[in-house]
Amino acid sequence: MSKVKGLGKVIDSFNKKVRKLEEATLAGLVEAALFFKRESIPITPYDTGNLRQSGFVIWQGGEDSTAGFKGKNAAEMKKDHKEVLAQRRRLLKERKDQIRVDIGYTANYAVFVHENPDVAHAAGTQWKFLQTVIDQQGDKALEYIKRRANQ
Repeated sequence: MSKVKGLGKVIDSFNKKVRKLEEATLAGLVEAALFFKRESIPITPYDTGNLRQSGFVIWQGGEDSTAGFKGKNAAEMKKDHKEVLAQRRRLLKERKDQIRVDIGYTANYAVFVHENPDVAHAAGTQWKFLQTVIDQQGDKALEYIKRRANQ
């Protein structure tokens, strides 16, 4: 009976390459999400600045979150922010076999402001602040992912 020789080494080598690609893809996704967050903040409507402060990016093994809330609702917003991030961490842990990066805003009124064209917006800000950036800057963000994957 013949035995396959060297296949284990080849498979191990291939799996190492796949893991490197997965790591590079995650790094690229993180970089793209951080870019989206950074680009969306200036066009995010503001009153106290808390909506902008509620922006976050979270991924397996890390997060980017400012959460410098102020005003009479600051403590409640900080608590909500922590709860949302905790929920996202649990979701990432449950889906640890997936490459995943989450981006969003935790202010309890974020969806209302994002989805409502009738909310008053200061000059230079707009509704659909995150969606617009992803739509208009998606190709640039894809370049981050491609560059990391090609390293």
